[in-house]
Amino acid sequence: MELSLRFITKKLGLICRRAPEVLGDGSARFSTARYADRNRFVSPKPGWLVVCDDEDGDQNLIENAPGLVWINEAEPPAGKPAIWIRERIDALHVLNYLLDMFDLMNSWSTHVQQLLLRKESIDNVVQTLSEVTNNPFYYCDASFRTITIRDDQALITSSDIYRYQVHHGRHPVEAIASMMKSGDLERMNKRRDAWLFEDSATYRIPFVSKTVFCHGSVFGHIFVIETNSSQSVCDIDVLEELGNLITLFVEHHYRAYPASGRHHEQTLKDLLSGKKLDREEVDSLLTLFTWEGDDPLQVLAFELEQTREARDTGNVQVQVIEGALPAKALVFGSCVVSILNRSEARGVRDLDQLESLCKQFGWNAGVSDVFENIERIEPYCEQAFAALQIGSKSKPDETLHHYHTYLLPHLRASLMSQMEDPLLQHCDVITLERHDEKTGSSLAKTLYSYLRNERIMSKTSAELFMHRNSVMYRIEKIKQLIVSDLDDPDNRLALLISLEVAKAKKRRVSAGPDKRRGARGGCRGRLVTSRA
Repeated sequence: MELSLRFITKKLGLICRRAPEVLGDGSARFSTARYADRNRFVSPKPGWLVVCDDEDGDQNLIENAPGLVWINEAEPPAGKPAIWIRERIDALHVLNYLLDMFDLMNSWSTHVQQLLLRKESIDNVVQTLSEVTNNPFYYCDASFRTITIRDDQALITSSDIYRYQVHHGRHPVEAIASMMKSGDLERMNKRRDAWLFEDSATYRIPFVSKTVFCHGSVFGHIFVIETNSSQSVCDIDVLEELGNLITLFVEHHYRAYPASGRHHEQTLKDLLSGKKLDREEVDSLLTLFTWEGDDPLQVLAFELEQTREARDTGNVQVQVIEGALPAKALVFGSCVVSILNRSEARGVRDLDQLESLCKQFGWNAGVSDVFENIERIEPYCEQAFAALQIGSKSKPDETLHHYHTYLLPHLRASLMSQMEDPLLQHCDVITLERHDEKTGSSLAKTLYSYLRNERIMSKTSAELFMHRNSVMYRIEKIKQLIVSDLDDPDNRLALLISLEVAKAKKRRVSAGPDKRRGARGGCRGRLVTSRA
């Protein structure tokens, strides 16, 4: 195991009365130490840190050593990484201390590798940190669920966040929001090296973070809370080694390390994709969730940008949703999908909490109708995706988009994507459009507003900004031109659908080819955004 010059300097400070200084590149790394004995000629090798206590040592070794521990009042040779100890101390004592330290860290690294080779759980591997740091630490998955955490009574007493994690096994929503707003989360999801967050807005205590990656995506995070801040530089090296070892083994043995123990996610993905499951699989899923088969359920779909960082943020979204609502959530295709259990008699409060979350984090959500039997979830997932897509475009200022509000636009878009235009064109609508083209009138628009407003004349005139008598005149003119009886509800529905299609067609033509292309396709060729 290679240790940075900063790490070694910090450790040497424990046996020196005066703190040693780092000269040159503090990130330079070394794997062992040697003494510059002028009576023995030794060729320096990469990774050697040479200890010398006078200027008469082996000059060849001093000049060519990758790094020095210089015990002398005089300044060390320039041009190479060095630790300068400006006090009288036995060089052999320093050398033995360094060799013991390298042995200890190498033994710990070997122990970690043996645990990984035996395919021990990641939480057991992370627990080995107790061998090399006195600070409290924990490991969480990509969704910020706490998998393992070191019990630290002082921190539990002083920190609400740490106490919440110990008792509930996840980060509080407020902590996640703080990490997002402060930029800590984005930095963690981009950095590949261990990093000390000294200005932490989350814990108000410095912490060292190392992100574990698996094939480019975030697999988990390891944190050390720096209650003993003098240890922080040492913890960076320790976490760097541990995180890199875990990343290496997870990427090569990915199937042995299912993402943080969330085995139910694949079953949910199968259900959302329409795959039929055995009764035993469904019962096991409900037992795991402690749900009943007839519980009322609702599907929620949240927007998720198509970037690597956004996918990792989606995992955090999952944790926030599950922490705030009686729901199970997962990243599914291009969205975060959540199944909300409405059986806990909280009713509107759940949706109020959902709306509050969306406003707090700037999310949009599509909400399906309520249903029973989780095996019937696929069409309700379609509803949530459709509500999200249509609602985000038509009502961008709103955060929650309920499917029943967008049933007719969804029906119209689905018909347009699956049927040829002539099949959706009502003969009466064609008659009115031709009349409007010849005369410059807007009878088709008037009929659309009249039918949308349940044939209430006052509402229609208000929507069209016309006098009531003018609307009445137009309606009489329409009745003379068309063959359909407007008192027949089936006729009114057919006309309204055809008018909706005609309206959408005009919007697509005016939008141009680039925007028209996005109106269709997605979920298996249908309206909504791609899911699988």
